[in-house]
Amino acid sequence: MKKRWKLGVLALCVLLAGCQAAPAAQETPTAPAAETPAAAATPAATAGTGARPAITLPPDLAEPDPTPAPTSALTEEEAMLKLRLDPDTLELTVLQDGALTGMAGERPVLKSFVGWEIPPCLLKLGDAWKVLLSTAQTGMVGLKEGSNFMDWANVDPEDITMLCGENVRNDAYSRYPESHYWARNYYGVFDTYQDGRNMFFLTHCENKNDMAYGKAWDNSVMPQGTVFGEEDYSGDFGGGWRDYWAAYFGFVSLAVIPDQGQETLPTDAVREHDLGPVVWPAMPYLNDADTKVSDGVRHPSLLVDGEYMYIFYLDGSPGASGGICVARAEMGEDGLPGAFLKYYNGDFTEPALPEGFSIEDPEERSFFYQGSGQSSPLFSSGAPCRFSAAALGDTGYYVGTLELMDPVAATYLTVSRDLVNWGPLTMIPGSQGTGWNDIPLAYPKFYNDELTAQSPVDPTAFRVVGTGMGDNYGGYWYSRVSIEIE
Repeated sequence: MKKRWKLGVLALCVLLAGCQAAPAAQETPTAPAAETPAAAATPAATAGTGARPAITLPPDLAEPDPTPAPTSALTEEEAMLKLRLDPDTLELTVLQDGALTGMAGERPVLKSFVGWEIPPCLLKLGDAWKVLLSTAQTGMVGLKEGSNFMDWANVDPEDITMLCGENVRNDAYSRYPESHYWARNYYGVFDTYQDGRNMFFLTHCENKNDMAYGKAWDNSVMPQGTVFGEEDYSGDFGGGWRDYWAAYFGFVSLAVIPDQGQETLPTDAVREHDLGPVVWPAMPYLNDADTKVSDGVRHPSLLVDGEYMYIFYLDGSPGASGGICVARAEMGEDGLPGAFLKYYNGDFTEPALPEGFSIEDPEERSFFYQGSGQSSPLFSSGAPCRFSAAALGDTGYYVGTLELMDPVAATYLTVSRDLVNWGPLTMIPGSQGTGWNDIPLAYPKFYNDELTAQSPVDPTAFRVVGTGMGDNYGGYWYSRVSIEIE
């Protein structure tokens, strides 16, 4: 599989990337997003959840063009994607295609190992806005004025603090012990939330066989002494980066930092406040024969709505529990979430972690042989990558965005009333690609039109932000959207 980014100033960061979809043929029972979309299996709908949404495809997709339409000649109004929502069917009708818009200005050279594999997360410290740029590690970068991260001229290349990074490979973080086993090879912030009392950082983590800087790093999920071949590692062995899925394990963790009005955060702040994994795959990582069962959990997003915190994630377990799933926890009086429960068969009832789970003993390996509660995937469509959601103002609706590889690699929109039953998926015009490597709105998430918050968003104007890949490389792209409710 070719690299998702073109090699450039941040070539080292590119080599650290490890979130791509797996090929359909692999040595393990589970099949994540396939390089050939048609070959991917789709999780079946679960009894009690109702019909899962299907995809609404534009009429002419025989030869999809992965390059977004240019926006330089379009007004802001002309570039907006305009949709109409049918409240009875939750179907979105395209009224105006609009066009995708890329970042303005010339990309600066950023010090440290800062990359932009994942769409940015915002943080406000004191009166200043910071943007979190993530790949296998996360750097907090200052913005010169306001919160606009879509203009490279507003990004301060000298104001960078590394908040977290993987245990191995990066010399800056190799001093950390193996206590954070979930973040051995990849440790990137995928989402943030602030409520005035606490700052929440949701991370995607990986523990896998990894070949980088001329050294082989074995995963620490499988027992020590497991013998691997020379190319049984994620890395570039000619032809571009590819993950070795037989020894890949994904994790999702949550860090919480008290919000005390501080104007900055120290180096390693996310790592130092990491609570550990908060969701776990339905199937165990390993069976009793030490053979891999599940890819784990990955590509999370976060939404706080009412009294609950929701985490959407991709469960790489084989069987009916695999796919885009959701867990939620009730927020306590102290502003912290309680135990997360997975959505299953119509309600949030299943534990998100194995029975008795703890991170107190970093040498404890028994949990790798345990699954957690079952879950009902939210979509029956194949080869999903990431899902994010936001409240649609005070309308009582929620809008979701889903990156899929099958049947057409693209980014989609959908609407729900309850965050678990979603309407038909409608493709964002211009977001399609030929495969995982060139989608222009990869790992999508929402922002309001002012780029100051992810939820709620005003239905008259909001943005879907994603990372540009392949021919769309160069930073972030967005689709500016409005939804008219009938």
